[in-house]
Amino acid sequence: LVSLLTCCRGICIYTSGEIFSLLGVGALASSILGMCLPRSLGDSAWVLFVPGLLVVLGLQVTLSYRLKKLRKVLCREEVLLRVAEQVLISMAFLSLVVIVVELSPYSLGGGAGTAGIALGTGICCLALLRGRMVLAEHRFG
Repeated sequence: LVSLLTCCRGICIYTSGEIFSLLGVGALASSILGMCLPRSLGDSAWVLFVPGLLVVLGLQVTLSYRLKKLRKVLCREEVLLRVAEQVLISMAFLSLVVIVVELSPYSLGGGAGTAGIALGTGICCLALLRGRMVLAEHRFG
């Protein structure tokens, strides 16, 4: 329900619409996949991370396009914050790739836990960075 509402918010409200649409669709796709897979995931657990991987890739493309478009009107601090955001999103993407590969049936195993820690740390840092962006945007107009 929450993912559907997030997706609808992204479609109906223009401000940051792509971000909310991507996150809503990704959460909805993960929920649907979770319901379609058998109870004992076994070798198919990696499938649950594919929508997240695609969402992060979509966020990377969207945010890089937005930075390219707005670079001339942003102050130096805002540009640096958005570049740091790109780095964190790239780290999240690489972490998700490692998780998907390590959970696949053909993996050697062992790296999914470390990648999960890196992903969680990156998401927390991204949340802090977004908070700082809000302060910078409020201060500079």
